[in-house]
Amino acid sequence: MPAHRTVRVAALAGALALVLLGATACGSTASSSTAGSTTAGSTTAGSTTSTSQSNVRPGATYVALGSSFAASGPPPNSRDNCLRSATDYPHRIAASLRLKLADVSCDGATTSDILTQTQGSNPPQITAVTPTASLVTVTIGGNDINYLGSAFACSAAYATGGCSATVNKAQLSPLVAQLPSKLEATVRAIRSAAPHASIVLVTYPEIIPMDPSTCPALHLTPEDANTIAWLGQSLEAASVQVAQQQGIVLADPYVLADGHGPCAPSGQAWVFGSTVTVSPSTGNFPFHPTDAGRAEMASLVESAIGG
Repeated sequence: MPAHRTVRVAALAGALALVLLGATACGSTASSSTAGSTTAGSTTAGSTTSTSQSNVRPGATYVALGSSFAASGPPPNSRDNCLRSATDYPHRIAASLRLKLADVSCDGATTSDILTQTQGSNPPQITAVTPTASLVTVTIGGNDINYLGSAFACSAAYATGGCSATVNKAQLSPLVAQLPSKLEATVRAIRSAAPHASIVLVTYPEIIPMDPSTCPALHLTPEDANTIAWLGQSLEAASVQVAQQQGIVLADPYVLADGHGPCAPSGQAWVFGSTVTVSPSTGNFPFHPTDAGRAEMASLVESAIGG
């Protein structure tokens, strides 16, 4: 039987209520309080409630799926246009636990790119998942709701007053409403392809800090910061909901993000802001995980599976 575990899947109602009601307060503040309402505190976010022994042993097959939040890091491999790095969090896990890694995560991926559609010359990511897999991690959903695309667009429009006319909750709500069913379909497909694997859903680190007004690295107006924070809340809530309903592991850096935003001291930030100098050789991409963020994501997965 699969090693189904649950990490921080406590009361979800508060998070879902805030998301469904639109959370009209400052998005970043709502994000932090929402995260707190879904857990018994940050000390439990990386802990595991285990229902069976993990079948992840040295030499086991590990398949990593997802978007750029799984793939990013220095230096990226551009041969298949996925910007996949040998220092991304899946590679760190594989090296630490001595696993055989098939990393098919890819920049720009959506749930459709995992399930059914090709991404450039790359087949659907699910084709890499076989019955021999012992561990499958997945970080997905942000591109389904235009999370990062919205952050990029609004930051670019900061000097001209922001982008609320074209990026707002009214326009994005239909995408958000579809996300839970898309994540559920993804988990079901993974389980069907690898029925004995431990499945870990790894959330996106929070990119909007508690008080965005104190973080010039964002380059977002207050209204735009609220919208981007709401998208992050929505992604987090959908991930928690699906992990709970499907009985899988949730490795959740989002809920631990306080003090690790884009303007945190050097070495403590888990995500870059908008003002970072883009450098593929160092893995510096706006609104994406830093080296510390990738390390945290890897650590949470390892803790969740008992590594």
